Amino acid sequence: MKDQYISSKVELGRNLRLIREKLALTQKQLADALGLDRSTYSYYEVGKVTPDIFTLIKLSKILRCDIYSFITSGLEHQDL
Repeated sequence: MKDQYISSKVELGRNLRLIREKLALTQKQLADALGLDRSTYSYYEVGKVTPDIFTLIKLSKILRCDIYSFITSGLEHQDL
């Protein structure tokens, strides 16, 4: 089966939210760990802003997953 990559910032944000919620973290906790305002992080999850590669690397370390998890479609149907 060929992997499906995301096609929008909204899907990227949805994946970030799913992973964050799986770890029982709030947006504020994650934003603080990234050194960002909560509203900036919130923009990532709703697809208004795409995090840069350096932020994605930080997110992958904090959330204990690889960047591939953020850009894969259908994450809601996978075990995290």
